[in-house]
Amino acid sequence: MRILIRQLYRSVVFLSVLCVLPFALATDILPELDCVIEPSEIVDIGSATAGVLEAMSFDRGDSVNKNQVVARLESGTEKAAAELARVRSTFDTGIILRRTSAEFFNRNQERSQSLTKQNAISRQQLDQLDTEAIVAELQVRQEEDNKQLAKLEYRRARQALGRRTIRSPIDGVVMERFRSVGEYVEDTAILRVAQLDPLYIETIVPVSHMGLIKTGMQAQVTPVVPGQNPEFATVTRIDKVADAASGTFGVRLEMANPNKDIVTGVRCTLEFTGKTLTAEKNKAAAPKSTKAPVASVSKGSNKFAKIASIGNDQNGLPQCFEAGPFTQRAVASKLIEKLLAVGGRATLREASGSHPDQYFVLTRKTKSKADGQQLLAELQQKGVTDTHALHRGVHGGSISLGLFNSQESAIKKVEQFSKVGIQAHVAERSPNTLWLDINAASMDSNSVRRLFAADVPARVNDVSCASLRSYVK
Repeated sequence: MRILIRQLYRSVVFLSVLCVLPFALATDILPELDCVIEPSEIVDIGSATAGVLEAMSFDRGDSVNKNQVVARLESGTEKAAAELARVRSTFDTGIILRRTSAEFFNRNQERSQSLTKQNAISRQQLDQLDTEAIVAELQVRQEEDNKQLAKLEYRRARQALGRRTIRSPIDGVVMERFRSVGEYVEDTAILRVAQLDPLYIETIVPVSHMGLIKTGMQAQVTPVVPGQNPEFATVTRIDKVADAASGTFGVRLEMANPNKDIVTGVRCTLEFTGKTLTAEKNKAAAPKSTKAPVASVSKGSNKFAKIASIGNDQNGLPQCFEAGPFTQRAVASKLIEKLLAVGGRATLREASGSHPDQYFVLTRKTKSKADGQQLLAELQQKGVTDTHALHRGVHGGSISLGLFNSQESAIKKVEQFSKVGIQAHVAERSPNTLWLDINAASMDSNSVRRLFAADVPARVNDVSCASLRSYVK
């Protein structure tokens, strides 16, 4: 009996190993692969109609929002045609004239019917008067139909005018500008725009590993560019047909890039982590543990999840600091590693910076919702439709008329608006800076400062641990 139980136990263990083995092999056998980071979309924006470029709002490197106006064609003729159609659609003179005639013929018809009973007119005259009344009613209906057609003509003229305005179909960054103001455009692209969130990671895998990679698997992607940190991407596409000549098949991964800070169009290396997207979602949905978190990053991606940590000691820590500011994440990650080596713990925090990297063109600040709607209506009457209302931050209440990479471009735009009676001004948009919130029980601020001095000089301030814990929470 004991021998039988022992054999049964060995069988169960053997079957358990067989169940786990394929997944273990899938992560252990897969080598580090070369890859390329590419935009998820590259669009050559063209014009739906031929014409001469009258204005272009963006140049290479500028950020573009979806449906934002990027260029306009000369449209004087189309504007005149639209105005003509609009005025024609408001005319009611023809309808009034025909309706008056119809009322007259109806009165004649009523009088003729009373005369017929007295045999004062012939049946032929009566038939003629009846026919004239019917024709008059049809003429009224014809004029009403003409007015409806005039309204449709006005709508068609507005659509033709709208085709002279070129908008971006995606959010992205301008890669290339192919045309300038004054050039004739027909069937050629004007701008090339790349969508940078999300990014696509393209890699080639040997066919010997086919079947080991599944949709939803995660991989750590490391750009081969100095200062760039590893990111995590998820498998979204796997080629079903391999290339017989090279013995490989293609795999596409998708990587989030909300801050647009990942370099695109470069080579990279990737290594599968063995985790899947489904497993990560289940982990996020599970009840939170009461243990202290291993890592936390206050904003942005999880690139520091394995090297940054923050204490949540119930007794509190005697020394807490903030250090910064830093402009490069690579420098901040290196300092976090130094802290970990001496028993310190830190979390990364982003704060608004002081040096501008882009420039808004803004209207005045509106006092209320009604004031904002009135200002938008005034802008539309003057032909400005490419607007964006700002509700938060230091510019909250203003209406953005554009975002530019150079101050000179923004000033030129303000001058253009001023010529048509629109008051606007240039406002700076500053990038975020990085700070480290630090728990270091065995160190003081001078020790932390000396620890950082070899890499970058940093300002180290004492802060209360209670505020630090509330921040992490």
